[in-house]
Amino acid sequence: AIVEVRRGLEVVSVGKAVDGLICTVRTPDGLVDDGAVGEICIEADFLFDGYYRDPATTAERLRDGVYWTRDEGFIIDGELFILGRKDDVIVINGRNIYAHEIETLLLGVEGLKAGRAVAFGMFDQNVGSNVMVIVAETAEPVLDEALQKRMERQVVELVNSVVSVVPADVRLVGTGWLTKTSSGKVSRSENQKKYVREFA
Repeated sequence: AIVEVRRGLEVVSVGKAVDGLICTVRTPDGLVDDGAVGEICIEADFLFDGYYRDPATTAERLRDGVYWTRDEGFIIDGELFILGRKDDVIVINGRNIYAHEIETLLLGVEGLKAGRAVAFGMFDQNVGSNVMVIVAETAEPVLDEALQKRMERQVVELVNSVVSVVPADVRLVGTGWLTKTSSGKVSRSENQKKYVREFA
């Protein structure tokens, strides 16, 4: 099944739980109704019993035999829809925006290096809330100032048209600027630290 969760954004079901696995969606207050968003939780007889030599994480994630995955999503008619990682949610004025949504939007911006962009939230004392920051690598190593400004404007307009949020800062950087994890993914947390060191 496919569900439209926001104008222009559809989410595909990952299906129903396999036999022996119970999949639920919960908030700290308990189970949520069909279609309501919360943290995806699983329980099963074959579930692991904790993290190796990490009792603190075990206590946080595994409660009364229920594993809290840190993934957000919802269930409709027994089918699970995953929205994204709780750690990658940008909360702006009480709204949840998933970083990967923004990064996927940027795949369509000509002149940006595909798959080499990060979006994250940062607290802005002047605003009293989080703001969105985007850092994206350009396909060309050097851009003239006019082209760079046009591309930055295009990113701002695209993001605002889909999620109704104007990014506080869009930084276009050269190829190789973004830091990757050991598994080859672009690291949001490390690039946020790098952004603070170099631009904030």
